[in-house]
Amino acid sequence: MKRPDPDLDTVGGTFDRRVGAVLVDLVLLALVNGAVWAPLAVFGEAGSASASALGTITTFL
Repeated sequence: MKRPDPDLDTVGGTFDRRVGAVLVDLVLLALVNGAVWAPLAVFGEAGSASASALGTITTFL
């Protein structure tokens, strides 16, 4: 017996949708990182280091 091919509904337009989703994710990530970095930048170098650490954490989350 041969297994039937799964219907993944991935015919046409999949690449474009994925690229669009990545671009939307990058814009949202930039906004979140900017919102985290801006208030902490007031504290000078220590604030920038903290903002970088939090930005890295939010990127991986």
